[in-house]
Amino acid sequence: MIDFNRRQWDEADASFARADLGWGRYTASSRYRRAEVAMATGDYATAYRHLANLSEGIASGSIPGTFAAFIPFGEGQLARLEGLNQIASGYLQDALASDFASKMDELRVQALAGLATMEGVSGSAKRARELLGQCLNDDLLQFFMPLTMVIATLAELLVNADAETAIELGALAASYRNRSWFKAMYGPDEARITTILDRAREEHGIPLPDVPADLTAAHAIAECREALALIS
Repeated sequence: MIDFNRRQWDEADASFARADLGWGRYTASSRYRRAEVAMATGDYATAYRHLANLSEGIASGSIPGTFAAFIPFGEGQLARLEGLNQIASGYLQDALASDFASKMDELRVQALAGLATMEGVSGSAKRARELLGQCLNDDLLQFFMPLTMVIATLAELLVNADAETAIELGALAASYRNRSWFKAMYGPDEARITTILDRAREEHGIPLPDVPADLTAAHAIAECREALALIS
Protein backbone atom coordinates (compact mmCIF):
# COMPACT_ATOMS: atom_id res chain seq x y z
CA MET A 1 0.00 0.00 0.00
CA ILE A 2 2.81 2.45 0.88
CA ASP A 3 4.67 1.74 -2.38
CA PHE A 4 1.44 2.11 -4.34
CA ASN A 5 0.73 5.49 -2.72
CA ARG A 6 4.26 6.68 -3.38
CA ARG A 7 4.01 5.85 -7.08
CA GLN A 8 0.61 7.48 -7.41
CA TRP A 9 1.64 10.73 -5.74
CA ASP A 10 4.96 10.85 -7.63
CA GLU A 11 3.06 10.52 -10.92
CA ALA A 12 0.46 13.07 -9.84
CA ASP A 13 3.08 15.63 -8.87
CA ALA A 14 4.95 15.21 -12.17
CA SER A 15 1.71 15.49 -14.12
CA PHE A 16 0.57 18.66 -12.35
CA ALA A 17 3.99 20.25 -12.77
CA ARG A 18 3.99 19.51 -16.54
CA ALA A 19 0.42 20.69 -17.09
CA ASP A 20 0.96 24.12 -15.48
CA LEU A 21 -2.77 24.78 -15.68
CA GLY A 22 -3.14 26.66 -12.44
CA TRP A 23 -3.85 23.50 -10.49
CA GLY A 24 -1.89 24.75 -7.53
CA ARG A 25 -4.13 23.11 -4.96
CA TYR A 26 -3.54 19.69 -6.53
CA THR A 27 0.20 20.26 -6.63
CA ALA A 28 0.15 21.32 -2.97
CA SER A 29 -1.72 18.17 -2.04
CA SER A 30 0.53 15.86 -4.06
CA ARG A 31 3.70 17.32 -2.57
CA TYR A 32 2.40 17.10 0.96
CA ARG A 33 1.20 13.53 0.40
CA ARG A 34 4.62 12.57 -0.90
CA ALA A 35 6.09 13.96 2.33
CA GLU A 36 3.51 11.99 4.31
CA VAL A 37 4.40 8.73 2.56
CA ALA A 38 8.10 9.40 3.27
CA MET A 39 7.25 9.94 6.97
CA ALA A 40 5.38 6.63 6.95
CA THR A 41 8.51 4.80 5.76
CA GLY A 42 10.86 6.63 8.11
CA ASP A 43 12.58 8.52 5.28
CA TYR A 44 12.56 11.89 7.03
CA ALA A 45 15.15 13.49 4.73
CA THR A 46 12.89 12.87 1.74
CA ALA A 47 9.88 14.16 3.67
CA TYR A 48 11.72 17.41 4.41
CA ARG A 49 12.67 17.67 0.74
CA HIS A 50 9.06 17.39 -0.40
CA LEU A 51 8.01 20.04 2.13
CA ALA A 52 10.81 22.29 0.84
CA ASN A 53 9.54 21.78 -2.73
CA LEU A 54 6.08 22.78 -1.55
CA SER A 55 7.51 25.89 0.09
CA GLU A 56 9.39 26.80 -3.10
CA GLY A 57 6.19 26.42 -5.12
CA ILE A 58 4.38 28.82 -2.80
CA ALA A 59 7.27 31.29 -2.91
CA SER A 60 7.31 31.24 -6.74
CA GLY A 61 3.55 31.74 -6.95
CA SER A 62 2.84 28.43 -8.72
CA ILE A 63 1.06 27.18 -5.60
CA PRO A 64 -1.42 29.46 -3.76
CA GLY A 65 -0.18 30.84 -0.47
CA THR A 66 -3.32 29.57 1.24
CA PHE A 67 -1.69 26.15 1.31
CA ALA A 68 1.27 27.36 3.38
CA ALA A 69 -0.22 25.71 6.50
CA PHE A 70 0.82 22.34 5.06
CA ILE A 71 4.44 23.29 5.79
CA PRO A 72 4.35 23.86 9.59
CA PHE A 73 1.91 20.97 9.88
CA GLY A 74 4.29 18.62 8.06
CA GLU A 75 7.31 19.91 9.99
CA GLY A 76 5.38 19.44 13.22
CA GLN A 77 4.62 15.83 12.31
CA LEU A 78 8.28 15.23 11.50
CA ALA A 79 9.48 16.84 14.72
CA ARG A 80 7.07 14.64 16.66
CA LEU A 81 8.40 11.53 14.93
CA GLU A 82 11.94 12.62 15.77
CA GLY A 83 11.05 13.16 19.44
CA LEU A 84 11.45 16.96 19.27
CA ASN A 85 8.30 17.63 21.28
CA GLN A 86 8.70 21.33 21.98
CA ILE A 87 9.50 22.11 18.35
CA ALA A 88 6.62 19.91 17.19
CA SER A 89 4.20 21.75 19.47
CA GLY A 90 5.22 25.14 18.06
CA TYR A 91 4.80 24.02 14.45
CA LEU A 92 1.42 22.39 15.12
CA GLN A 93 0.16 25.49 16.90
CA ASP A 94 1.11 27.56 13.84
CA ALA A 95 -0.72 25.14 11.55
CA LEU A 96 -3.82 25.09 13.74
CA ALA A 97 -3.92 28.88 13.93
CA SER A 98 -3.98 29.24 10.13
CA ASP A 99 -7.12 30.15 8.21
CA PHE A 100 -6.59 27.02 6.14
CA ALA A 101 -7.01 24.76 9.19
CA SER A 102 -10.55 26.05 9.65
CA LYS A 103 -11.36 24.87 6.11
CA MET A 104 -9.45 21.60 5.93
CA ASP A 105 -10.85 19.05 8.35
CA GLU A 106 -7.97 16.59 8.12
CA LEU A 107 -5.34 19.17 9.01
CA ARG A 108 -7.38 20.58 11.90
CA VAL A 109 -8.14 17.20 13.49
CA GLN A 110 -4.58 15.87 13.13
CA ALA A 111 -3.07 19.10 14.48
CA LEU A 112 -5.36 18.94 17.52
CA ALA A 113 -4.41 15.31 18.16
CA GLY A 114 -0.70 16.07 17.80
CA LEU A 115 -0.86 19.06 20.13
CA ALA A 116 -2.75 17.03 22.74
CA THR A 117 -0.02 14.41 22.61
CA MET A 118 2.73 17.00 23.02
CA GLU A 119 0.96 18.60 25.98
CA GLY A 120 0.46 15.21 27.60
CA VAL A 121 4.12 14.32 27.14
CA SER A 122 5.18 17.63 28.72
CA GLY A 123 2.95 17.00 31.76
CA SER A 124 0.30 19.61 30.98
CA ALA A 125 -2.68 17.35 31.69
CA LYS A 126 -5.21 20.17 31.82
CA ARG A 127 -4.24 21.54 28.41
CA ALA A 128 -4.05 18.03 26.94
CA ARG A 129 -7.55 17.31 28.26
CA GLU A 130 -8.87 20.51 26.64
CA LEU A 131 -7.34 19.64 23.26
CA LEU A 132 -8.51 16.03 23.46
CA GLY A 133 -12.02 17.27 24.19
CA GLN A 134 -11.98 19.38 21.02
CA CYS A 135 -10.65 16.46 19.02
CA LEU A 136 -13.14 13.93 20.39
CA ASN A 137 -16.05 16.27 19.78
CA ASP A 138 -15.15 16.50 16.11
CA ASP A 139 -17.28 13.96 14.27
CA LEU A 140 -14.64 13.73 11.54
CA LEU A 141 -12.01 12.24 13.87
CA GLN A 142 -13.01 8.70 12.91
CA PHE A 143 -12.24 9.31 9.23
CA PHE A 144 -8.62 10.34 9.81
CA MET A 145 -5.54 8.61 11.17
CA PRO A 146 -4.93 10.16 14.61
CA LEU A 147 -7.45 8.05 16.54
CA THR A 148 -4.65 5.75 17.72
CA MET A 149 -2.69 8.81 18.87
CA VAL A 150 -5.68 10.19 20.77
CA ILE A 151 -6.38 6.89 22.54
CA ALA A 152 -2.72 6.43 23.47
CA THR A 153 -2.53 9.95 24.91
CA LEU A 154 -5.65 9.39 27.01
CA ALA A 155 -4.30 6.09 28.31
CA GLU A 156 -1.01 7.71 29.29
CA LEU A 157 -2.78 10.44 31.22
CA LEU A 158 -4.91 7.87 33.08
CA VAL A 159 -2.41 5.09 33.75
CA ASN A 160 -1.60 6.30 37.28
CA ALA A 161 -5.06 7.51 38.33
CA ASP A 162 -7.16 4.73 36.80
CA ALA A 163 -4.98 1.91 35.54
CA GLU A 164 -7.86 -0.34 34.54
CA THR A 165 -9.39 2.27 32.24
CA ALA A 166 -5.95 3.05 30.83
CA ILE A 167 -5.46 -0.62 29.98
CA GLU A 168 -8.83 -0.81 28.26
CA LEU A 169 -7.90 2.22 26.19
CA GLY A 170 -4.45 0.81 25.47
CA ALA A 171 -6.04 -2.36 24.12
CA LEU A 172 -8.28 -0.26 21.87
CA ALA A 173 -5.27 1.67 20.62
CA ALA A 174 -3.36 -1.52 19.92
CA SER A 175 -6.29 -2.80 17.90
CA TYR A 176 -6.42 0.36 15.80
CA ARG A 177 -2.67 0.36 15.41
CA ASN A 178 -2.87 -3.05 13.79
CA ARG A 179 -5.60 -1.92 11.39
CA SER A 180 -4.08 1.40 10.33
CA TRP A 181 -2.92 1.68 6.72
CA PHE A 182 -0.21 4.12 7.69
CA LYS A 183 0.75 2.55 11.00
CA ALA A 184 4.45 3.26 10.37
CA MET A 185 3.66 6.95 10.91
CA TYR A 186 2.60 6.10 14.43
CA GLY A 187 5.84 4.50 15.59
CA PRO A 188 6.06 6.78 18.65
CA ASP A 189 2.48 5.88 19.54
CA GLU A 190 3.21 2.17 19.23
CA ALA A 191 6.03 2.57 21.75
CA ARG A 192 3.74 4.49 24.10
CA ILE A 193 1.02 1.85 23.86
CA THR A 194 3.49 -0.94 24.58
CA THR A 195 4.76 0.91 27.66
CA ILE A 196 1.21 1.40 28.98
CA LEU A 197 0.30 -2.25 28.52
CA ASP A 198 3.58 -3.44 30.08
CA ARG A 199 2.98 -1.24 33.13
CA ALA A 200 -0.49 -2.73 33.50
CA ARG A 201 0.87 -6.24 33.61
CA GLU A 202 3.97 -5.59 35.71
CA GLU A 203 2.82 -2.93 38.19
CA HIS A 204 -0.89 -3.52 38.48
CA GLY A 205 -1.33 -7.16 37.52
CA ILE A 206 -4.22 -6.28 35.21
CA PRO A 207 -4.72 -8.67 32.30
CA LEU A 208 -5.34 -7.30 28.85
CA PRO A 209 -9.05 -7.12 28.02
CA ASP A 210 -10.51 -8.62 24.89
CA VAL A 211 -11.27 -6.13 22.14
CA PRO A 212 -14.39 -6.86 20.05
CA ALA A 213 -13.58 -8.04 16.55
CA ASP A 214 -16.22 -5.69 15.20
CA LEU A 215 -14.83 -2.66 17.01
CA THR A 216 -15.76 0.55 15.21
CA ALA A 217 -14.23 4.01 15.35
CA ALA A 218 -17.50 5.36 16.77
CA HIS A 219 -17.34 2.85 19.65
CA ALA A 220 -13.70 3.72 20.40
CA ILE A 221 -14.49 7.45 20.38
CA ALA A 222 -17.41 6.90 22.77
CA GLU A 223 -15.08 5.02 25.15
CA CYS A 224 -12.58 7.89 24.94
CA ARG A 225 -15.23 10.49 25.76
CA GLU A 226 -16.14 8.58 28.92
CA ALA A 227 -12.49 8.24 29.90
CA LEU A 228 -11.83 11.93 29.31
CA ALA A 229 -14.13 12.81 32.21
CA LEU A 230 -11.78 10.90 34.55
CA ILE A 231 -8.84 13.25 33.91
CA SER A 232 -8.62 16.02 36.50
